[in-house]
Amino acid sequence: MKVSEALGIKPKNEKNKRKRYVSLVVIITGILSIGFAIISFYGLQTGTFAMTMRAEAKKKGIQLSETLDFENYTTRLFSNPTMDALDITYIDLNIEEAVNTNGKYTDPNLEYVAYTFYVRNSGREMINLNYTIKLYDVYEDLDEGIRILVIEDDLNGTVTEEMYQKPDEVEKEYYNMPDAIEFLDDELVTNKTFPKFQIGQIRKITFFMWIEGQDSEDYMLSGGVKFRMEFSVMNADV
Repeated sequence: MKVSEALGIKPKNEKNKRKRYVSLVVIITGILSIGFAIISFYGLQTGTFAMTMRAEAKKKGIQLSETLDFENYTTRLFSNPTMDALDITYIDLNIEEAVNTNGKYTDPNLEYVAYTFYVRNSGREMINLNYTIKLYDVYEDLDEGIRILVIEDDLNGTVTEEMYQKPDEVEKEYYNMPDAIEFLDDELVTNKTFPKFQIGQIRKITFFMWIEGQDSEDYMLSGGVKFRMEFSVMNADV
């Protein structure tokens, strides 16, 4: 039985949800056109979780870290992939624990992507830091059932939470879900900017991705998608 058939009846973390045999892997890379970071989600079985940064981004002072102190910031981080993902729903996400866990969060009961990292401007100038999330390869139309949740914390008391989904072909009613922001087009999920990102300022980002049970279908079994999240410095020269 799909999650969509059980909503309003079954408790959270219900054990009898259908398994979707999809491996979830996130790759975060810092590159830029001065430097940009890439978060990619792959279906099926495709390697590990990596965060890397090219020399151009490092030279501009944009740093990525799994910890707030940036004591061990680096150009490359790794985490194991999430295997055999379940179709779940928003209320199944253990958001509070994931946000309070640096790096990859592993839910003891369910399989989905949850990863927290930090971005710091350690350079010598204020910048406008832009990021986009784009959709790449899709298998078995899995993008129709994918949800992306991004939680941003400026560490000064402002926290935003935004969920994204591909537009429905027909209008649907969802239960126990926040309002979703539709993808901007078939490939572009979102395009956002951290304006006036000050010298020494840090942003905390928690990224979730899951197969939403209210949209999952049997034909998505063993499907996959790939997304890329790119950070770019808009007002700095390479």
